[in-house]
This record gives sequence, structure tokens and C-alpha cells, in this order.
Amino acid sequence: MGVYVPPGYSPPFQVVDDSHHGAWIIITGALGLVVSLVSFLIRLYVRLVLSPPFAYDDFVLLGATIFAVVQTSLLFGAVSQGFGTAIDLLQHDQVDNIQTARALIPKNIRRPTSNKDIYS
Repeated sequence: MGVYVPPGYSPPFQVVDDSHHGAWIIITGALGLVVSLVSFLIRLYVRLVLSPPFAYDDFVLLGATIFAVVQTSLLFGAVSQGFGTAIDLLQHDQVDNIQTARALIPKNIRRPTSNKDIYS
């Protein structure tokens, strides 16, 4: 039985209970991404307006920000596939996809693992 939703309301994006922790993962990932992006934007403002020359540490921060965006995107994709849900509530192929990260990489760029992946 799912969550009761009164008429006129939308169902929750993620359910939080003893078997579902995807919402906490999304909140934590989003907060980390926001901190990373705000830090980058503050650094960009300081370098463009207050202290113009860019240095090596600015490029390191740029790389770290790009890495944070990619990592958070993969994390959100994993949560949409079932990451954060109790393993006994997932089907076997969902567990397989989450553990091998096959669900996060589009079929046209990953190495095929079987003939089914080539022709699907």
C-alpha cells in the first residue's frame, strides 16, 4: 500500500520511512552542490571584479565544481533507479543496475555486456 494522497494534492517526490532513504540522499547531494556552486560563483566574482588575475587555484576550484556537478547528477540518477531503497524492496535487475552503475550510463556510450544490450 502506498502513501495516501488526498484529492487535489500531488504524491511526494520521495517517501521517507525505514525502507526509503532516497530523499535524504537527494537533500544531502543538493546541499553539497549548492555550497560548491556558491563558492565557485563567489570566487568568480572576486576574480572578475575585485582581484582580476586568475591563478592556478581558481582552475582547481573550477575542476572541483565540474566534478561536483557530474557526481551529483550521477547520484540523482542512481536514486531515481532505486539507490537509497531497502534491498528487499528492489527487483534483482534493479539491484544489479545500481551496483554496477549500468543504469547511469546511456546504452549508446557504454560497452555492451550482452547481445541484448547491442540490439535494444
